[in-house]
Amino acid sequence: MMDLLLLLLQAAFAAALAWSCFCRIVKMDDTTVPEVSLAIWFEGLAAGLVLVGPYMPLLWPQLCIWKPLTTPMGIWLVLILAAALVQIATARYWRCGVPVDFVKEG
Repeated sequence: MMDLLLLLLQAAFAAALAWSCFCRIVKMDDTTVPEVSLAIWFEGLAAGLVLVGPYMPLLWPQLCIWKPLTTPMGIWLVLILAAALVQIATARYWRCGVPVDFVKEG
């Protein structure tokens, strides 16, 4: 029962992260800082891997070497790398303090 709950939570949080990345990607254009754009794209890819990773052995058994309904460590490492890249790519906007858009009004 706990495994099912964790699998559902993994899917929900991965879907939320993928949606968040999608919402940013559709607003990007040629004026977007390249490393920020790349980091968001990579994070969206990582979210997608976390979302479908447990089911990939069921869909493509010949390509996957892990057990169905599990997520291999490599996919988790991709997600951590993606999160780190987003933090690194956006760090320059925090150089002089909290960005104006993140400061509470009043």
